[in-house]
Amino acid sequence: MVPDSPVCRWICFENLMYGFSTLFARSFFIIGESNKSIMNLQPNDPLRLDDADVELATLRIREMGLLGDGVAIFEEDEIPVFGGLVGELVKARIYRYSRRKKNLITAIVIEVIESSPKRVKPPCQYFISCSGCQWQHMEYSSQLIEKKKLCSETNAGV
Repeated sequence: MVPDSPVCRWICFENLMYGFSTLFARSFFIIGESNKSIMNLQPNDPLRLDDADVELATLRIREMGLLGDGVAIFEEDEIPVFGGLVGELVKARIYRYSRRKKNLITAIVIEVIESSPKRVKPPCQYFISCSGCQWQHMEYSSQLIEKKKLCSETNAGV
């Protein structure tokens, strides 16, 4: 898919309208700079970090998940971490929610403490608000390696 094509824009719009990506519509990745905060939150933003009930955690990304999220251990369970890459140490905001009578936990990176050498600036201007192409912040050759690995692991028992 070509970034900034009509198809890419449509998929980005669809992802913003439906699904998990709406939680992260205001995230802002800073690549190649100081790796400080990667969230650009407005004063009335529902993702504000100054709320009393915000839960933050420092996580080490262990592997990539099937949907392009990093995977880390939190409270003795694996959780998806949006915006993380393998080997990175990140500060993340924790989200607890229920879906289909199950209590779930996920996280979004708000600061990269130790960056991966595989991290690059995403080529698509919609990457931040869309999250339809979760792999764009990883260099392409590394994307292929990770995707092959995930396919092999997924199909190993078939």
